[in-house]
Amino acid sequence: MSARVLVVDDHLPSLEAMAEGLTDEGYDVVRAGDGASALAIVREQPVDVVITDLRMAGMDGVELLQEVRTLDPGIPVLLVTAHATIDQAVAATQAGAWCFLTKPLRLAELAIQVRNALALRRLSRPRGEQADPIVGRSPALTRALVTADRAAASDVTVLLQGETGTGKELFAKRIHRRSPRSRGPFVAVNMGAIPESLVESELFGHAKGAFTGAATDRAGLFEAAQGGTLFLDEVGELGGPAQTRLLRVLQERVLRRVGETRDRPVDVRIVAA
Repeated sequence: MSARVLVVDDHLPSLEAMAEGLTDEGYDVVRAGDGASALAIVREQPVDVVITDLRMAGMDGVELLQEVRTLDPGIPVLLVTAHATIDQAVAATQAGAWCFLTKPLRLAELAIQVRNALALRRLSRPRGEQADPIVGRSPALTRALVTADRAAASDVTVLLQGETGTGKELFAKRIHRRSPRSRGPFVAVNMGAIPESLVESELFGHAKGAFTGAATDRAGLFEAAQGGTLFLDEVGELGGPAQTRLLRVLQERVLRRVGETRDRPVDVRIVAA
């Protein structure tokens, strides 16, 4: 089934140009000439992506974006305008827009952004996913969730910042669930709970005889999270030697167990807090 794209613009030539270009790309395109009509469509039928002009009579693009996000925060909204300013782009992004495009539009660029937005939409709805444990509708939380979802669609290392008890591990799990690594393991560890003398062994593993009590070879948490995500809570508690090893993993994607001389490839996404 083709993805359904809702295109909204009160300027008919622009509306038709976007709609025809996306139809040629194979999408099921629905048209709306104003924000109120677009909102009615979102309420009445499933929509995968919304593309809306910024300046429209009545409900403008940012207002429509906010209403759509209230109905379904998972629908990516792309804003387009012929009168772009930096302040408008920042405001649109803060409001949760997927991207901010300027007219005259290049249809190839629009198609790329729609494909990327749909990829995120699919990742945000994996089959059999349970209800999201993060509940709330405040603007600040909504912006944080949008940022987390965008990070999930890439494979970058993520640093979560917040006070104790604000749900950083929940955000780490959300990023994992909505990432291409969702089928891999999610491993969480509180660095502040591990004695400094054991941190390197716990994270990177050790070879038999590496230290007193190392009776067998042992894989560390990085290897346990292979192909998935490793959440390092309280990462600031890491001592200097462990930080050096961690930096090498981040830069070179290899690790060396304590007491070994050979490198082991590691394929892990790190989320730290």
